[in-house]
This record gives sequence, C-alpha cells and structure tokens, in this order.
Amino acid sequence: MYPPNHTLSTPKGTVTIRPGVTGDAVQLSELRQEALRDNPTVYGSSYDFLENCTPEWALKVLSEDPQENCIFLAECDHELLGMTVIRRTHGHKVRHQANLFGVFVRPDWRGLGIVDGIFAACFEWARMREIVILKLGVVTTNPAAVKAYQRLGFNIFGTEPKGILSAGVYYDEYLMAKEM
Repeated sequence: MYPPNHTLSTPKGTVTIRPGVTGDAVQLSELRQEALRDNPTVYGSSYDFLENCTPEWALKVLSEDPQENCIFLAECDHELLGMTVIRRTHGHKVRHQANLFGVFVRPDWRGLGIVDGIFAACFEWARMREIVILKLGVVTTNPAAVKAYQRLGFNIFGTEPKGILSAGVYYDEYLMAKEM
C-alpha cells in the first residue's frame, strides 16, 4: 500500500509526487544516470561502471516488495525530474528504521519544493509501516542538501570519514536521522 499521489504547483508547472511503477524503468534509469554522471561525489554508485543505473536495475528495484522499499518520483508532463528511495532496514530488531538514498532533483527544478514533496511522501510511507527512525547520509561538501535535510527535521548524529571515494578523492559523509 502506498500513500496517495501528491501534487505541487510550481512556476514551471504542476509536479506530481508518486511511487514508481515498472513502466518507469527506462526514464528512471536515465534520471539515475544523469544524477551519477553530473554529481559523482555525492553517490556511492558510479556512472563510469553503470552501477545501479541500468534499465534492468530500475526494473528490479521498481518490482520489489512495496512494504520494504519504494522509489518516489517527481514528474511534470510525463517527464521524471526527481527521485528518492526509501528502504526499510532488514532484521527483526531494526525494522522500525528506514534509510533514504538516491535523492536527486534536476538542477533546473531545484528550489521549487520538490525535495520537500518527495520527502513528505517518504514520511507518509514510513508512518504507514510504523517506522520511527529515518536515516540518510550526505557528503559534508554539499551544504545545500545538509540545510534542506535539517529543515525537514533531520539531525546530524555522526560523520563517516572517507565515506565516498570519487576520482581519487575521499569525501566524508554526515550521518543524519529523523524521529517520526
């Protein structure tokens, strides 16, 4: 069971926030490739090796159990422009937690409240599953993302040294959490 679709009115048009479906696989793959290619320091997967960004990967992820995992997408006029994955933590003692990752909004759509809308859908998905802690990681060199996550109620609870290695450079990641 998924939360209902949400819509946002923006100066660029009406944006729909919704769960991904298998028919989104090709567009999701293209969006993910764009995210990895244009932002290599903020994701653990690599565009150069096509990690976690092929249509086959997208179809697999979009087909997973909706009680355990969901990709929320933002779209306008049938074009995907943003995404975030929420995944319940596995293990009997930690099922009250979920992780958010793969957050991306196309640059020309940033600053319009799309991340807030996607995260609102993730929060609702988590509440429906009695998840009480949400976690995410963000590179310390991305202050705009850190500020957005703090505005959405996430707090830094630690730093993972050298969490990302990109082009021979290590990047630390803030570990952030939000109690629901």
